Amino acid sequence: MHAALEEAGRHSFEGKDVDIKKVHEVFEAYMLKASLTKKEQAEHVPMGKEAISKYLEHAVLPADGKTEFSVSAPFEIEGVGEISIRGNIDRLDIVDGDSVRVVDYKTGKPKSENEIRGLTQNSDPSYYVQLMFYAMLLKHDPAHKYVMKEGVLEFVEPNPTGKYVSRVFPIDAVELDAFEKEFKKDLADIANGAFLNAPPTDDYKELVEMIIEKKESDQ
Repeated sequence: MHAALEEAGRHSFEGKDVDIKKVHEVFEAYMLKASLTKKEQAEHVPMGKEAISKYLEHAVLPADGKTEFSVSAPFEIEGVGEISIRGNIDRLDIVDGDSVRVVDYKTGKPKSENEIRGLTQNSDPSYYVQLMFYAMLLKHDPAHKYVMKEGVLEFVEPNPTGKYVSRVFPIDAVELDAFEKEFKKDLADIANGAFLNAPPTDDYKELVEMIIEKKESDQ
């Protein structure tokens, strides 16, 4: 679904009306490549097209921005050297000059702000961490001067009342600095083997593999 919504965003950024037929074609092509049986494809493709159409009827797409925006920033790790950390942003909206809004599409049931921030008993803060991660990478990516002013989690399925929900999180500079310090500490812990004696979480699996590969190549 992400690829289809990125296609819709591309139409908007090019000054065109969204071509829903083309958006559906992108979605269907992606689904045909997925590991689904013909029965599952026959069930999920029409449902997905309907969900995309209903979402786009309510969505407000900006006139200026980028889709599938790749961001990369170098980080120095003691004992390892410099590694490049990468991320891919669903949609980057140009707000004013170099100020940008990062939009991340989410499927599934919409979550409350407290759930996203990890403030409820059974919440998972991974969505919020992802937004802060993008803000950090944009801050240090030497390829541009973008400053992330806010992150938006755009839920593409309605809540039980039929309302489409977006959660907007302004990026606070102090909070971002604290996040960056904790992230660098985690990188150092990985390099020192703190994460290597147990299966890493999904959040750090790629980083662990990258650092191991970097250390082995330098030996």
